[in-house]
Amino acid sequence: MSYNIGYFPSLYNDELLYSVIARYGVHMGHTSLEQTATELFDNPLVHPTVDLPKRMAWLVKRTRLNSFISVQGMIYKHTMFPFYTAFLGEKRRSKVFWAMFGSSFEKNYATNGLGIRSEQLKMDTQKYCPVCLQDDYLNYGEAYWHRIHRAPGVQRCAKHKIPLISNCNVCGEELTLSRNRYKALSVTCTNGHSLATVAPVIENGAVDKLAIGYAEDAALLLERNVAFEPRYLAELYRDRLYELGYEKLPTGRFTGYFGNQFLREMGVPHPDNTDWLTRVFRNEDWNPVHHLLVIRWLFGSLNNLLAGNFDNAMLFPVTGQVDVKEALIQNDLLMKVAA
Repeated sequence: MSYNIGYFPSLYNDELLYSVIARYGVHMGHTSLEQTATELFDNPLVHPTVDLPKRMAWLVKRTRLNSFISVQGMIYKHTMFPFYTAFLGEKRRSKVFWAMFGSSFEKNYATNGLGIRSEQLKMDTQKYCPVCLQDDYLNYGEAYWHRIHRAPGVQRCAKHKIPLISNCNVCGEELTLSRNRYKALSVTCTNGHSLATVAPVIENGAVDKLAIGYAEDAALLLERNVAFEPRYLAELYRDRLYELGYEKLPTGRFTGYFGNQFLREMGVPHPDNTDWLTRVFRNEDWNPVHHLLVIRWLFGSLNNLLAGNFDNAMLFPVTGQVDVKEALIQNDLLMKVAA
C-alpha cells in the first residue's frame, strides 16, 4: 500500500534530484539502495538515474513536495532536462518531459531521441567545485551535487571560474556515481581526506577562458530553461554566417577560434574528422555541446544571442547586423523561457 513519507530534505539551488535522494538516504540512515527505493518509489528495484530520472509525479506526491514545487518545477530546476532538450524542438522535448513525468522511457531514447551519444548519459565520474563545496557546507551543514558541474563539457565552475575536480587531491580516489546506490557528496573522501580544502588554482590561459565561457553558457541554459526550435535556429546560424561575409561554412575559422587543445578537453571531435559541424547548420545535430560551441563562435555567448547584442562579439568583418530580437519573434525561435 502506498503512503506519503513524513520527511524529505529541502531542495538546494541547482541541486540534482539524485543528490537530494542521496542526502535523504544519509539522513534516514539507510544502508542499502533497496531501503531508499522502497520508501520513495514503493519498489526496491528502482535504480538511481542521475540526469533524466523517471516517476517524477509519483516522487513529488509521495514526498509531499507538491506543497511547494510542481512536477514541472522539479524537472526544470533539479534535473538535466533543460540542458539535454534545449535544441530538440517542442515535439521531442515534450516527449522527454512526459516520459520523466511518468514511468515509461524508451530504452534507447537517450541515443535516438536526444541526438546524444548514450554514454554521455552514463557518466560515472562526477565533478565538484571545492569552493562551492566549502560554501555549501558553511551555509547548509552539508555538501551536494550541482547540476552545472554535471553538464557535459563543463570543466570549470561557472561561478568561481576554477577547474572542477573529480578525485581526491591527497589519495587520488575518484568520485564516482553508481546505479547500485545513491552516493551523496561528502566533505571527505572514503579515506578521510578533506575535499573542501583543495586550494583552487585560477588559470588565465586561452583554454581556460574558453572553458569558463562555455560553463557560463551551460549554466544559463540550465537556469533559464531555454528551448529553441531547431529549424529556425539553423536558419539563424546560416544568416549569421552570411552577415559575417561567408557563403560557405568556414570550418577552419571554427577550429582556429577554439583551438585543438580546447576541443580535445571538451571531448568534441575535430570538425575535419567528422561532419557534426556541418550537421548543426543543416538541422541534423541536436547535441547541446555542439550548439553551445557554435553559438559562442558566432555570437560570443548564449546571453548575446538571447539579448541580440553582438557588438562586442564580432569575429569577422560584418556588412550588417542581424536583428535577433525581431528574428526570435518572427520565427518563433524562442519557444519558452521558464521563470
